[in-house]
Amino acid sequence: MEKWEGAVPGSACTAEPGAPSTSKRKTLTPERVESPKGVGVAPESAYTAGPGAPSTSKEKTPTPKRVESPKGGVEVLVHSPVATTGQTRLQRAKHHYLKAKQAVDSSRNLRRDIKETILGSLNELKKLIIESEADLKAERARKGAGGSVKEVSTTKDADTTFTVPSDSRLSTKLDEHSRLLLESNERMKALQEQLTRCSRSAEDQQRSYAGVAAVRPQQPARPAALHSVVVTSKDKEDTGEEVLGKVRKTLNAKEGWVKIDRVQKAKDR
Repeated sequence: MEKWEGAVPGSACTAEPGAPSTSKRKTLTPERVESPKGVGVAPESAYTAGPGAPSTSKEKTPTPKRVESPKGGVEVLVHSPVATTGQTRLQRAKHHYLKAKQAVDSSRNLRRDIKETILGSLNELKKLIIESEADLKAERARKGAGGSVKEVSTTKDADTTFTVPSDSRLSTKLDEHSRLLLESNERMKALQEQLTRCSRSAEDQQRSYAGVAAVRPQQPARPAALHSVVVTSKDKEDTGEEVLGKVRKTLNAKEGWVKIDRVQKAKDR
């Protein structure tokens, strides 16, 4: 069997043809370099990133600048403006308005008047939000540039709070309703006093037992007695009508409490 010598970097050995190579490649280990604070940091030249490896470099954050205030002796940190991708309150309100309007339009169980009421309320809310944004912008423009710190604090308060502008129509309606309530209360009090006076006068006009007993009744409390009486005339020539007229003249129902209920003529008369 023939033997051959192959130069292998880092070792000298002989191998037979066809035998597997037993040499291992040495890996380079990065050296540790002590930082000023005592933390081990690998130098940048120790190893290089391969193609396609993710970049581990971090973007530098903007450092605040020091600006002296007009009073002197006081330092104010002013941060550089950072672009925000969030939506404004007006855009969010518009999104919710369109979403609610679409939900109302797609509903089929609501009546027409209820839909109109909801849409009217949404339109009023939209107007109020637009007016509030306009008032806020006008107020900011009126105040002017009062310093970076004050401007930042005002923007923060405006974003976190929602101010509703005063509606003149709403205040007018509230005043009118309060006036009507006061008038109705006064009328109720007057009606209550009138009812009290009427009840007192009714109590005063009540008749006592002695007063009722002292008054003579118009008709005595006697049971009505019915008697059948046969009346004849002494004069045989008188007719039945004449006899009845004489009886009515003789008997007075008002004074004698006698009442003729029914008259029946005799057969022979």
